[in-house]
Amino acid sequence: FDYANRVEQVHADLYKKAIEVAKAKKDLPAGDIYVCPVCGDTFLGTAPDNCPICGTPKAKFTKIQ
Repeated sequence: FDYANRVEQVHADLYKKAIEVAKAKKDLPAGDIYVCPVCGDTFLGTAPDNCPICGTPKAKFTKIQ
């Protein structure tokens, strides 16, 4: 449950950014999105060397196309 709680805080921040951009009638900048396959932590741009929540290595992250 700790992983889920921490990841949902990350997701909430991403939603807040998206809402702010939408209210400004703009688009989010294009870029890569990476998701940790273990806990679901999500990163815009580049993935870290290891997931800060569960420690999964970067090589195992899924790039969203």
